[in-house]
Amino acid sequence: MRPVTEIFTTGLSIDARYAPALQADDYCVNTLLHAAADLQTVQQNLRDCGSSIVLSGRADRIKVHLHTPDRDRLRRRLTELGTVTEWCEEHLTVPTETSNAAGPIHIMTDAAGSLTREDARQLGVTLLSSYLTIGDRVVPETLLDPTDLYAAMAAGIRVTTAQASVFERRQSYQSVIQRFDRVLYLCVGAVYTGNYQTATRWQAENDAPQRLTIIDTGSASGRLGIAAMATARFARTADNAGDVETFARTAVTNSRELVFLDTLKYLAAGGRISKTKGFFGDLLHLKPIISPEPEAPPRWGW
Repeated sequence: MRPVTEIFTTGLSIDARYAPALQADDYCVNTLLHAAADLQTVQQNLRDCGSSIVLSGRADRIKVHLHTPDRDRLRRRLTELGTVTEWCEEHLTVPTETSNAAGPIHIMTDAAGSLTREDARQLGVTLLSSYLTIGDRVVPETLLDPTDLYAAMAAGIRVTTAQASVFERRQSYQSVIQRFDRVLYLCVGAVYTGNYQTATRWQAENDAPQRLTIIDTGSASGRLGIAAMATARFARTADNAGDVETFARTAVTNSRELVFLDTLKYLAAGGRISKTKGFFGDLLHLKPIISPEPEAPPRWGW
């Protein structure tokens, strides 16, 4: 798939001063509808429910995307047209800060660093998302309310993580170097996912001018997030890309994270500790404090 910047070349441009006309109470909704009507009929019936409406698929499976200030009205209208089988919403906020696109290098990182979409938008960071599987639902991690995630886990619903497809990740890399002259990718640790390997393979095949710099941070969660945020802020005032890369490596080295665990069963399920240790730890009501590292997480205390 060729990116739109290549298909339209100089025929496509966006003024740097452009900002979407968002209302403070607008929501971005993505849903899947099993409809009795055809796609055109569904589109006509949704015209007064919001803006930025995009429909695709066919009557038995229509993907619907739109921005709306009234989610309840939209859901009622969709229910009149068929059965809603998936629903994902995100609160749209008016950007309060400009991006760092004018700096010497653009920052990209993985959503495994626990940055929200609002964080990324305000800092001018490109965020690459993975997916959460909750029972029979699959949701991008940045679009799931943490309270819903914890409620599902507390209820005993099986929750697992999944990487984006190799195709989706490669499209993200292609997109970002088409939009920025230089990009610094603070990648989630290779010990946790295959993102680093996928990115380096793609770079070897496609990024001849070396416009993309990839750092295996060896980290995830809050440690990755705090390093990425600090680097993005530094990049706004840095003189050159080399200074930003040096700062990023120092930030990754100096960042630390302590995790206070209520249970060991998820560490055991993910293979980070043995199931025997997890069983006896929970049996004895031990609550360890750990620091996630590329190797097995060291115990700092109880």
